[in-house]
Amino acid sequence: MATFVGYHPEAVKFPAASRRVFESSPGVLRGFCARCGTPISYESSRFPDEIHLYVGLMDDPARFSPAFHVHFAERIEGFEIADDLLRFPGGASQ
Repeated sequence: MATFVGYHPEAVKFPAASRRVFESSPGVLRGFCARCGTPISYESSRFPDEIHLYVGLMDDPARFSPAFHVHFAERIEGFEIADDLLRFPGGASQ
């Protein structure tokens, strides 16, 4: 399971040559560390004003509190989420 934090693309800067991007499917770009291959980011033409970064990469991931759940319809059977946050069956715009 992955947790992301979303930003406006202009708010995110990567050191030169530190990230490689792979188009995993039409309109979807996945960013990886150029040195070790660790997943870093997710971008989609469906959300042109957003870049999503993996929270696990943050120095202090506990400071990012979730605001809602997306793609809830695709959750793992039996996986329980014990909060009252909004749950979108697909993306947050759906």
